[in-house]
Amino acid sequence: MKNKIMETKNTFYIVGYLNENQIGTVDSDGKLNYSEQLDFDSWKHFETENEAQEFADMLLKSETEELAPSFEYIVEQL
Repeated sequence: MKNKIMETKNTFYIVGYLNENQIGTVDSDGKLNYSEQLDFDSWKHFETENEAQEFADMLLKSETEELAPSFEYIVEQL
């Protein structure tokens, strides 16, 4: 059996930070997941940084709970 070689490409994802400490990653459901055991495949991936940033901005606008002033979503790249 031949080994499949995965094509690597830039992947962007969104991380939640509080007081400059990472507290979670946005999962495939579009919600901040605080689990340290979150599987890489469960992260919500984006093809472009702009697409990820737009989604992060939308998440902040749609928050129903008051967020800590130091909370922020940051787009990161693999």
